[in-house]
Amino acid sequence: MYADRAAYEAGSVLATDEVRTAGEPAKISLQVDYRGDELVYVTASVLDGNGVLVPDAANLLTFSVSGPAEILATDAGDPTSHASFRSPSIKTFAGQASVILRRTGKGRIVVKADSEGLKPAQLSEK
Repeated sequence: MYADRAAYEAGSVLATDEVRTAGEPAKISLQVDYRGDELVYVTASVLDGNGVLVPDAANLLTFSVSGPAEILATDAGDPTSHASFRSPSIKTFAGQASVILRRTGKGRIVVKADSEGLKPAQLSEK
């Protein structure tokens, strides 16, 4: 389902918004949220086949990293979760989870996210 909305004033468009209903979880997307000298924050999102965030997805993601970095913590913001921040695996909450990486040296790092039944994602970071 798709809905497109617009707000008008005196005949001019002030703002627009688009809402799409998500389908079944199909793939993982990774995005860098913060890039510092020592830490890198990456958000993983569970998307449907059209690239729409699946807000009720609760998939178990497993992160891995190669290169000069280590996984410092994972979290998904679920207030009822008792999962360890130190685990490389975390269940998504509202379709998302985060991993915090600590650089251990200079060079390219690659973070991967896998989940059963979903197309995995990989992100390369300098």
